[in-house]
Parts: sequence; C-alpha cells; structure tokens
Amino acid sequence: HAEVHHLNSRFNFTISEIKSMQLADLSQELFDKVYPKDEVKTEEELRAKIKASIAEILDKESEKVFKLKLDEKLVEITKIDLPDAFLKRWILVTNEKPLTAEQVENEYPFYARGLKKQLIQNKIITENNLEVKPAEAIDFAKNMIATQYAQYGLPTPEDKELIETAENWLGKEGSKGVYEKIFDEKVAAFVKEKISIEQIELTYEEFIKF
Repeated sequence: HAEVHHLNSRFNFTISEIKSMQLADLSQELFDKVYPKDEVKTEEELRAKIKASIAEILDKESEKVFKLKLDEKLVEITKIDLPDAFLKRWILVTNEKPLTAEQVENEYPFYARGLKKQLIQNKIITENNLEVKPAEAIDFAKNMIATQYAQYGLPTPEDKELIETAENWLGKEGSKGVYEKIFDEKVAAFVKEKISIEQIELTYEEFIKF
C-alpha cells in the first residue's frame, strides 16, 4: 500500500469473464452431484447427509483442540529440566538459517515446549509398546489423499490407485510426517483412557473462541 502513492496514472482493465452463483433446484440432479456415491432421493435425506458431514468435521476439530489442550497439560504437569544454555547455543550453531542470539532467546520457549512434548510422548510410546504398522500408515495416507481430492471437488480414485499413490508418497518425503501424526493420535488415545474428561457443549461461535 505504501509503495503505490506515487502512482497517478490511468489504468485500463478488461473484463474477460463474469460468473454468477444461483441456487440449484432441489432435484435428483443436485443430489447426484453432491453425493454421487450415495443414494439420496429426498431433501430430508440430503439434509441428513449434510448434517452428518458437518458433525464429522466438527468432531475432528474438537479432537484437534483436545489434543492441543492435552499436550499443554502434559507439559505443564511433567517436570523436565532441560539444559537450556546448551540448547540455545546448539540452536544458534546448527540452524540452517542464520539466527541472532536475540532471536534464539525469543523463540526458545516454543522450542523447549515442543521438545518436552516429544520427550513425554516418546516415554509413553516406549513404556507402553505403542507401535505403528505399515498398513496403518497406508490407510492414514490414503485418507489424507482422499481428503485432498475432496477439497478440490475431485472424485476419489479407486482403492488400487489410492494405495499406489499412498505407497509412492510414503516412499518419498511423507513417511516421517505420517508416522508422527499416527503416533500423536495413539498417544492421545492412550492417555484419554487414563484420565477423567469433562465434556462441554459449545455453540460454533463459542468453540471458535475457545
């Protein structure tokens, strides 16, 4: 914004396309477009499908918030003394991008919290023999890929193609991230069974603020 105050020229714009949105008719054509793999015949069935989809999304969002709060609580109640001075020097020397001592000082609390979380998770995983099998990684990767297709409004590939894409992705750069995510879920599920949980019902607006 600050860089264009000196411009006082006239500009010409060409409109190449105009799009408008119109409400679709509640017809079988719409039902088949929205849910091509499911038999939806009535408006009531459509609304039920949409409601279930929204509930599934909100359940996942709720679980994300739970994991976040759980991680915060585990770090809070677990006493771990880190060699702070050493770690700060190590970050300063080994970071790929040059950092100043001030930057390290400002960012260190976030790094320390993440390291403590990782140490706690590793202890839970080791002491309780939690493991991730290759088939679980494949299924997780398949779901991630299918979700990406859905986000772009594309039909989900057949299972064989999904498996091949998942295996190819895991064989390259995605393996570490997938295993970390699955372990994260397994640790959360394990701890969830050991603690008492108070469930709170919130409106959507309250949930966003929370």
